Amino acid sequence: MLRILVPILAGTLALVAVSAGPSTPATWGQEPDVQQEVSKAGSVICLGSLDAFQDAMVEALGNAGGAAPNVVILPQASEAEDRGQKEKQAFEAMGIQSVTILEELDNESAIALLDGANVIWFADGSPSRLMRELSAHAVASRFTRWRMQGAIVGGAGAVAGVLGVTFLEGPIDPPPMVHLSVKPIRGLGLWPGLVVTKILEDNRLAQAASAVFDQVRLVALCLDAGAAVRILNDDMYMLGSGPTLVIDARKAKKTWIDKDSTHSVRNAQFHSFARGEVYNWFE
Repeated sequence: MLRILVPILAGTLALVAVSAGPSTPATWGQEPDVQQEVSKAGSVICLGSLDAFQDAMVEALGNAGGAAPNVVILPQASEAEDRGQKEKQAFEAMGIQSVTILEELDNESAIALLDGANVIWFADGSPSRLMRELSAHAVASRFTRWRMQGAIVGGAGAVAGVLGVTFLEGPIDPPPMVHLSVKPIRGLGLWPGLVVTKILEDNRLAQAASAVFDQVRLVALCLDAGAAVRILNDDMYMLGSGPTLVIDARKAKKTWIDKDSTHSVRNAQFHSFARGEVYNWFE
């Protein structure tokens, strides 16, 4: 089944996108679009890799009014000595001066710093390790409030998975496309779906499809390197140059056969997007 599935899914990346229409990336200092900014809630930024960092942040910060932002980087997904440094350099390369790598989370000053952040960014590493650290310091539950207050929250690569309601880490359990062949792990829930990056590596696209077909209420946002998505309310703004795919089985018909059989799912939707397009995931 996997040998059949992967070429089919990979082929969809070349399809013309099904979307709500084009969007022009913002520039520094651009005034917010009143129709888009229906609340002061901040964006959620999902990057396949840091290759699309500048495009995504110019879009997000331009729509935030162009003021010099206060950036806080959380490096807890990694144990490396230089954790957070490449993300800090990426912000500084854009001319952003107020960038802090927050190494410790277990004090009041850390929470105060996050309360005042315009951008909260997760440095590269393991999403599972990051969630353990955030939960251990009673910080995980605060991100929804920070985003609703206007903070932009984002990450690149595998760690971007924590932005969704669930994420995937580790290999797919054989056989694929059966019940619980992929076990999603709870994320921060800043977007009510599943974020999967590096989709052309290690059967990640098959993992995303397996998870969505198993739990059809999920929508999978699948990003390859160079792809970037800015999520604002119910809209996804496609940025970057890499492939972006959305797998949606919410309106599909799923037939339960038995616990050992592959899923029977019909009329699932696969959307492939290009830079500049907009998709309303809630429609």
